[in-house]
Amino acid sequence: MNIMVVLYSFDLAGSERLGAVIASRLHKDGINVSVMAIYGDMGPISDALIAEGIPCFTIDAGTKSKLCRWLDCYRYFKQQCVDVIHVHHISMFNFLYWPAVASRVKRIVVTEHTDFDIRRNRRLTKRTKKSFLRADYVTVIHRMLYDYFVEDLNCPLNKIEIIYNGVDSKVFYPNRSNGSYRAQLGVDKKKYLLGWIGRFHRDKDIDTLLHSIALLSNDVRGEIQVIVVGDGEGRENATKLLKKLNLDSCIKILGVRQDIPELMRNLDVLLLTSSTEGVPMVILEAMSSGVPCISTSVGGISEVINDGENGWLVPPKDPVALSECITSVLSDEERLKGAGISARKSVVERFDVNIMTDNYKKILIVT
Repeated sequence: MNIMVVLYSFDLAGSERLGAVIASRLHKDGINVSVMAIYGDMGPISDALIAEGIPCFTIDAGTKSKLCRWLDCYRYFKQQCVDVIHVHHISMFNFLYWPAVASRVKRIVVTEHTDFDIRRNRRLTKRTKKSFLRADYVTVIHRMLYDYFVEDLNCPLNKIEIIYNGVDSKVFYPNRSNGSYRAQLGVDKKKYLLGWIGRFHRDKDIDTLLHSIALLSNDVRGEIQVIVVGDGEGRENATKLLKKLNLDSCIKILGVRQDIPELMRNLDVLLLTSSTEGVPMVILEAMSSGVPCISTSVGGISEVINDGENGWLVPPKDPVALSECITSVLSDEERLKGAGISARKSVVERFDVNIMTDNYKKILIVT
């Protein structure tokens, strides 16, 4: 059994990270697995996978004609003797379907993470409906996406299933470092440490984060330190806005970090301000680390966070609501601690990587 996982790119984005986790788990279970990216060059994800002994390839589709893309896909499928393809995103499925047929791939499973592009692009909507007929199986990562595919796009019920994202609760676990880690970051250990982790992209809406912090009272702002982790094309604009709002004293932009598990363990609250999401890995990683989240209620996040129990939900693009929620949460330390305990419990019981991987194996490995 030779399985190929197909990703959009090898950059550190949500669906790419999830695909890499699945590939790594399959490899550790003794299954022959390789990974291919449709766009871009090799990156941090391929570097990590290659270090594990997993072959990685990229066709860099943005620089090639349709025929060249198809020929590259066909070549890699034949070279790896691929039996099963697990492709992330329906738009990527359209790149590889005919090369897969030509190379006699036995099974194609598509995992979709978001309906954002499908809903707003009529051409992709039509292709999605056609993909339901061509793919052997479709998985989605939350209930709202399942309902949209079944009720609006008529995906056959015998071809679709929800498989929630999962994280390794043995890597992301509660264990604060008694102030030493915060000292390395230059953060006062007596202050609440709030984190925002993601790409500097308009969909992640860091502007809402910055405006919400600016709206906090001076007293609350004096009790917190916010760290921003990530990079992207919007970083320069975010830095300019941060300075314009005079937030240099309480917000630090750290850029890309390689110590995310340790960083998570030392947060008091994770903030997420996205305007569109599926089920973000970063939320599950924080919750697994015993860190509650204040998040916008978009995509499948409300299926993970029970508002007021293991985290809190606010409307997207609403700095006032986010600011008020931060103030309320930080005013009750016992409630904050209880939410962190509940968050960890939620991940261990429902969103652990072993649960997720077992569910994918049942679909990918069919004798």
